[in-house]
Amino acid sequence: MEQQEARDVVLEQAVESMASFRTRQRAGRRVALFASLAVLLVFVSEVLAVYVTVFLDIPEDSLVSAIVMEFTGAAAAVAGVWLLGGRRLLEVSPSDIGYTFRFGWWCLATSVLLIAFDVVLYAFDGTAVASDWALLLVELTFFCLGVGVAEEFLFRGLIFNGLLAVCGSTDRGVKLAIALTSIAFGFAHVDFAHDFGTPLMAVQALLKATQTGIYSVMLCTIFLRTRRLGGVSLFHGIDDLMLMVPSVAIYGEPFDTEYVMADDEALPTIGLYVVVIALYLPLLIKSLRELHSGDLVWLGGFMDEALYGRGSTRVEPVYALVPVGQEGQDLSWEQVPPFVERELPVPPGWEQPHSGGRPPAPTGLS
Repeated sequence: MEQQEARDVVLEQAVESMASFRTRQRAGRRVALFASLAVLLVFVSEVLAVYVTVFLDIPEDSLVSAIVMEFTGAAAAVAGVWLLGGRRLLEVSPSDIGYTFRFGWWCLATSVLLIAFDVVLYAFDGTAVASDWALLLVELTFFCLGVGVAEEFLFRGLIFNGLLAVCGSTDRGVKLAIALTSIAFGFAHVDFAHDFGTPLMAVQALLKATQTGIYSVMLCTIFLRTRRLGGVSLFHGIDDLMLMVPSVAIYGEPFDTEYVMADDEALPTIGLYVVVIALYLPLLIKSLRELHSGDLVWLGGFMDEALYGRGSTRVEPVYALVPVGQEGQDLSWEQVPPFVERELPVPPGWEQPHSGGRPPAPTGLS
């Protein structure tokens, strides 16, 4: 009799916990839907920005036109993150920025190597320094900072957090969100209408998507640890600026963001992408090790407010239901005991439940 009563109590607790889990699932789907609409609005805003530049008679292939488009997209992406409840994602922390640059130093070192290679080629060809290099450098700086904010708030902010709201309750789900975000980020740098015209062009497009996909895995890993967008946005903008300074600012090459070349330039471009991907492999390995080293479970910044309420400074524990001995798997309504509840991590910046402390800021790799 006592065993039956104990089992009934466990079953009752299981049903209550499952109901809470299902409620969070429904909330996550709503958040993901609104995040998808926000992503669509970002692209619409950038299209409208193109018409604005035409109306103002700004040359389409100029840096000024690109600045207008990137800042429009950045404003729309930031607004989307804020309206979806990701206010804490907008906070800027020096410790987060320091962690970001320590984690991604190898990426910056690779960029320095590519810069040196560019400068040597220009010197060998006898290319003269542009007379208006100072103005070009200022314009390029604004453009790259706009790119950093626009792309990070779009991909790490809206898309990644939208996916986490749906599948962030397990480690496997978080890794799936990283993979999908990185695939989207990689192919966002490819023009499907142009870049697959020939086999050599298709190879370049796939290599470019692979390179930027690895870059995205690193940025997603950093964002999971800092849970703020300031560090990855600044890192992304500075890295792009470093890579473009020699060609666009110093030597005044026409502004161009095409990554796939035709004819005689195809094979050298393929070779360059292969080298860059090889140089990025340590970043990928480092990111995967970091992802494997700790608990990844997080429903994303948009769900923080949905679960805990706007302006909350103290929260109750939130639990994910997982089977005993099979931690990390999702449950359906038909799956009943044996199982356990696992407490989800408290978001950075929130007070620990029933304690006066706050989680420490990240200081390095685990």
